[in-house]
Parts: sequence; C-alpha cells; structure tokens
Amino acid sequence: MSAGIRPLTRTIVLGVVGLLLTIMGFGFASIPTVGAGVLILIAILTDGLRFLLIEGRKPMDSLVRVARPNPGSAGEKISVHLIPRVALTTRSIDSTGLEEWVPDELSSAVDVLPRGMRPQGAVLAYELVPPRRGQWTLGPASLTRFSALGLWWARVVDATTSQVTAWPRIVEIRSLVVAEDREGTVGRLGYVQPHQDNTTVRAYSPGDDLRRVHWRSSARRGELMTRAEEPTEADRAWVGVMVSQNSPFALRELAISLAGSWVVDMDRAGFDVDLACGSQMVRSDLGELLTLLAIVSDEEVAGPITKNPIEGVSLLIMATDGQDMTIVSPPQGRSRRNGGALAVLLSDDQRVGAALDKAGWSVLSMAGVSSLAEAGERLSNFAGSQLRRGR
Repeated sequence: MSAGIRPLTRTIVLGVVGLLLTIMGFGFASIPTVGAGVLILIAILTDGLRFLLIEGRKPMDSLVRVARPNPGSAGEKISVHLIPRVALTTRSIDSTGLEEWVPDELSSAVDVLPRGMRPQGAVLAYELVPPRRGQWTLGPASLTRFSALGLWWARVVDATTSQVTAWPRIVEIRSLVVAEDREGTVGRLGYVQPHQDNTTVRAYSPGDDLRRVHWRSSARRGELMTRAEEPTEADRAWVGVMVSQNSPFALRELAISLAGSWVVDMDRAGFDVDLACGSQMVRSDLGELLTLLAIVSDEEVAGPITKNPIEGVSLLIMATDGQDMTIVSPPQGRSRRNGGALAVLLSDDQRVGAALDKAGWSVLSMAGVSSLAEAGERLSNFAGSQLRRGR
C-alpha cells in the first residue's frame, strides 16, 4: 500500500488557507477568522487520521481473474473479468478506483466494459485482442481509496496474477490420410489410421474416443469397432519447423501457423503428434503442442532439427535466408512414393529444395506466399494430391 495526497493541489490549498486564516485571525484579533482557519486544519487532520486508521489499512478483497477463452488465438477477442472471491459485504471494492496492470503490448487493444455490460458479480471487465501469438501476465490489480473529504488516498493491491495465452493463427488443412496393411493399401477420403495391421479390436461402446475407431474392421463387420491396444509408432505423425533467425518476422509466423494447423489436422485424424523444433522433440496433447508453438522463441525455431521423424505421416516446414540448413531424412518407409513425407519450403533457396528432394521429401515451394489462408489451401491441395498418387 502506498499513501499520499490526492489530489495534491486541493489538500495543499486548503491547508495553506487554513494556516493563513489562523495567522491572519491572530494578527487582526478576529476570533471568527481564527476559528475558520483552525476548523479547516482540524478537518484536514481528522479526515487523514480517520482514513489512515480505518480505511487506508483495510485489505483489498481477494479477486478472481477469469479470462475466456484462454488459451485463445492470435487476433481473437479475450474477455477478462475480475470477480471478488466472496460476496461484497463492504465498500472495500469500488470499481471506479479499480485498476489492472496489462502489458504495454496489449494495452492499446484493451476495451473496458461499462457497468451495465459487465457480467454479474464482476467489479471490472475488459476485452483485449492479442496482436500475435504469445503468452502474457495480467495483474496485479490495484484499488485507490479516498478519504471521506477526498483529501487523502491510499492504494491497496491484490498481488494475484494470471497468464493468458494466444495460440498461432490456425487454418483448416484438408489432407487425405491412407491406411496400409498386409492386404494392400486401403484409401478413402477422410481420416484413418496408418499401418493398422494385426490390430485387436472390440465393439464400439458409448463414450469411446472416436479417434480410436478401426475403420477397416468397422467396414468389414458393418458396425463400429474400436482399437483395443495402445497406439504404436505407426499411429503417430510428425511435424518439424526450422526457420533461419534472420528470416522476416512474417515468414517465421507463417511457418509456425502452418505447423499449428497441421498439428490440429493430425490430432483430428486420431494421430499422436510429435513436434520438432530445434534440438527438442515434444510429444503431448493438442493444447500443449499449440502452447509450445505460441511461446517458441526465434532462437529455438532457428536451431537445427536433431530428432528425425518416426514412422508415420510427416511434414517438414523450412525457410532459409540463403544459409545452409541441416536437412533431416523422412521417416523410414515413408517417402514421396507413398505421400507420407511432405516438405514445405517457404523460401526460394534452390539448394535447400534440391537437398530436400534428394533426401526423399515431396517438396512444395511456397516462395513469395504471405497469406496464411493461401498457404493452407496450397498445402491442402498438395497433401491430397501426394496421398492420392501414393495409393
């Protein structure tokens, strides 16, 4: 808590007036003038003393900060509400004096909602639009209290903070995934698991994850069948991102958004996805992978990929600034022959494109593409054509 005089001018002026009246009253032997000056000084001191002993030291009611959606996406509106943990029984929170600390990068995008538009129970509500992917800390909140005469003030702080996360912008990738088994390649428009040979299946039960449905067995038996075993390495997908550190900001963000879009597409298909960025490779759920893409640094995304793809559908996204970059090989058994190894090159570096092609990747050059929507459409068409050709 910090205490002081607010507004400073008002308190100083009144104090000077009271002191002058008291001095002048003694000088002129005017009892009313002396009385007026003394009353002003007493009012100032009494107001300050009462406020210091009663109001100024009263703790601020603890607040809960609710952000929806969180995580959100870059460019998507996030609503933030500050709600007291307990029902208000005092005037300890007056929303007219309530303030929230917001990072400078987000402050220009904050729109504070007036009282009539706030959710029930909220003492402060505002909306913000993250301009980019990332993670920010909101809070703490502070409350400025004023004395009864408004001559003294104190600021109390609720130190609670919250993090809000903005995922990369996502577009739909309409890829085709094929299933291969010992009886030959089974393909269809839509999503199925790869390499589902010797799979133990059972009848589908309400509540089973639809991503575990074994489509071939279901088609053969005429009813939904669910895979009973844990996923194998063949049930996984891989995406790697490598963008040289000197590449333009927009190019790096395009690469990361394409990677996030592919992760969403593969997760929807039922794959367990590995994300490779630099020297690390992470296998986690969809939310965690998108959060990692939201906070990945320029240095991390520029590092050489040291973890090769595993068996399964793989996507490599690269952008260079003319410097040599390490080329990883496609997963064993996957290549341009079966459409399971796709590489997107976001620059016009022909040497890298030739190296990718030699390594066995199906290469899609997107040099000059800046729109995420266009990039997503081209990747969808490319992935579909490669997978159809590989059947």
